[in-house]
Amino acid sequence: LPRVSIESRSVRRTMLKALAGQPDALVEAATARPGASYEPHGDYLKKMLRATFCLSPRGDTSSSKRTYESIAAGCIPVIIADGLRLPFERWLDWTAFSVRVKEASALADPLSVLRTLRAIPAARVAAMQAALREAR
Repeated sequence: LPRVSIESRSVRRTMLKALAGQPDALVEAATARPGASYEPHGDYLKKMLRATFCLSPRGDTSSSKRTYESIAAGCIPVIIADGLRLPFERWLDWTAFSVRVKEASALADPLSVLRTLRAIPAARVAAMQAALREAR
């Protein structure tokens, strides 16, 4: 059964706390706590459509719907989930249109994820976006 809330040491919780308020980073929480409010799904998707990179940290399992939502929105997924076997790996070169980050790295220094993404050259970002469009 799903947990009622996210663990304090989880990747999602750590990233949320560390990246809140960072320039050029929009990170918002959604929880399963009673009485939690959620923005309309359309508003959530509009934010993803405007983003270049979308975080996809593991949750209760290594898989996350955020990866697939990112792809659908044309947003480069930043997958933070060790051991995740991605679908269609035999046919898709996931490294061409996504970024993988080790959970230990994200937990030890969450801001390193932003530094890594900001260091990707614009030409590489454009190539990743083109590969993502083709993979969709």
